[in-house]
Amino acid sequence: MHAAFVYKVGYVPLFYDMPAVPSFSAGTTNVTVSGTQTLAAGSYGKLAVHPNAVLTMSGGDYFFASVEVKSGAQVRFSAPSTVHVTGRVLVANSTQVAPAAANGVQPHDIVVYATGIDGPPNKPGDALAIGSQSVMA
Repeated sequence: MHAAFVYKVGYVPLFYDMPAVPSFSAGTTNVTVSGTQTLAAGSYGKLAVHPNAVLTMSGGDYFFASVEVKSGAQVRFSAPSTVHVTGRVLVANSTQVAPAAANGVQPHDIVVYATGIDGPPNKPGDALAIGSQSVMA
């Protein structure tokens, strides 16, 4: 009796199904950051982080209607956090969305759920857009 090993080209899926996304909703109070600000966990409307601004998330669950991080801005996490976004997430060029330095938070301690949809053909836009030279860690 002989056994032969035959190579076959095939596809091995990394996931059998897409991960489950929890149901959630956002609040109505918009947050605009133009300098340096710390934000507590909570339910908010639209989040806008202006160019070169620094936002520190203190940790916990955050709920937003949309998130827009402008060029040169930083969003830092000082504790494990989950960010839930019902609309679009737009991260411009040359931004940083990452754990705050020297606090022990690792990238896997930050979870982002973005459930927005791509824009219509006459006004294209991605539900999740990350610009060039941006750091998402």
